[in-house]
Amino acid sequence: MSDSPAAPAVTDARRPFRSDVVTVEPFALLGTRCAEEHITFPARDLCPTCHRTDVSTVALAGTGTLHTFSEVHQAPPGVEVPYLLGWVDLVEGCRVLARIAGGDHQPRIGDPVRCRPTTFTAPDATTGVGFEFEVIRDAHR
Repeated sequence: MSDSPAAPAVTDARRPFRSDVVTVEPFALLGTRCAEEHITFPARDLCPTCHRTDVSTVALAGTGTLHTFSEVHQAPPGVEVPYLLGWVDLVEGCRVLARIAGGDHQPRIGDPVRCRPTTFTAPDATTGVGFEFEVIRDAHR
C-alpha cells in the first residue's frame, strides 16, 4: 500500500462535458435535423417524430422561451442548493431541460432565455463545459 496521495482527476475546463451535446469553440448546443426538417435535442441517430434515420448534426441557436421551472432544494452530494431547473422551448421547436441561472431576479414563465456555457464537475471530480440558460435581461418584460 502506498502513502502517496491519489492522482488528481483529469480536469480540462475547455473540453465539453459531453461532446455529443455541446461544442466549446464556438460554444453551441448540438442537435439533429432529419430529412423532414424535425429538430431534436440532444442529438440522436433516429428522429423521434418521423422515425427516419437520415439525420445530421446541427448547431442550435441556443435561444428560446422559458416554458416552466422549479426551485430544487435536494440534490446529490456536492451540488449546491437551491438551484433552478426548467424546460426551455428552443426557437428550433424542441424542448430542453436545463439549469436556469438565477441572477438578480426570479425568472418568469415566458421569459426569453439564451444558452451559455458553464463548467460542470462529475462525481469523480472530472470537469468539462456544459450548458445552462439565463434570462435575456435586456428583453425582460
